[in-house]
Amino acid sequence: MKCDVKLIAGVFFSFAIILRLFLCWLNPPYNSFDNYFEPVFIAMETGTVPAKDACFQCYHPPVFVWTSAQIGKLAARTGITKQHLIKLLQFLPCLYGILTVGLCYLIIQRFPFSEYAKLISFGTLCFLPRHIYMSAMHSNDTMSYLFAALCVYLLIIVIDRHFSPLSLCAFSIALSVTLFIKYTTFAVVPAAFAVFFSAFRHRNIIPDKRT
Repeated sequence: MKCDVKLIAGVFFSFAIILRLFLCWLNPPYNSFDNYFEPVFIAMETGTVPAKDACFQCYHPPVFVWTSAQIGKLAARTGITKQHLIKLLQFLPCLYGILTVGLCYLIIQRFPFSEYAKLISFGTLCFLPRHIYMSAMHSNDTMSYLFAALCVYLLIIVIDRHFSPLSLCAFSIALSVTLFIKYTTFAVVPAAFAVFFSAFRHRNIIPDKRT
């Protein structure tokens, strides 16, 4: 039964990748809710993250723009055309979306649910329409999903390792980066607080001082 579940999960994940790549390939780069290319190109030209009022979408936190600009500059050095560069930048959110699906599979596996429940949960994410079409757009949304999921996964690791310094350091770095991707990622702060508050209240995981 376990082999069958893993096989079905693998099929789900394969289709999740194909759907996101296919829609990203077909979707025109500028067919999006907002123009995130503008702040990225400003960062590529100036070498710095643009000011909050430099363009319409420049008010967002800097991680997505800075990361895209660095990748864009590396690609530009190869002599890539602007049309292909724009498509490459559009592919980055698609990659973040695919990585999010894989990471969420690891998170789901850590919960004491039945194999059927885990499969249904994972399948829902694989074929979630919003996540599929957001992965085809150039925006900071899928990057925020990825790092929010990373924070959740690292919180699980923190608990498993009894709040070891190394796991706490890894979580702190991930949390700091996450908060500078998009304002909605501040949702991970109460999630983290709930874990630490629970550990402190029950005192059954770690000493009070380490909490």
